[in-house]
Amino acid sequence: MKCELCIVDEKKAENRCVICGRYVCNEHFIPSLGICKACELTLCHICKRRLAVAVCAVCGRPICERDSVRRGLVRICALCLQQQRGELSVDPL
Repeated sequence: MKCELCIVDEKKAENRCVICGRYVCNEHFIPSLGICKACELTLCHICKRRLAVAVCAVCGRPICERDSVRRGLVRICALCLQQQRGELSVDPL
């Protein structure tokens, strides 16, 4: 089976992503997370475990429901919320 993410070099798929089920080569696989590089882009940038449901209205990070707070129609990540409260003194990025 060929890697489902390779465009030019169709490499042999040796791994399966636990999120989407794609079969991918070693180059497109993140062993520590068990996911493909396409799914990595959809992960929450705070916990790096759950899929993002929104983008932080302050910093623009993809965030999951658990690591964010809804403020009206937008979501704010936990790090920006802590910074706004004065709990963080350095830029979390």
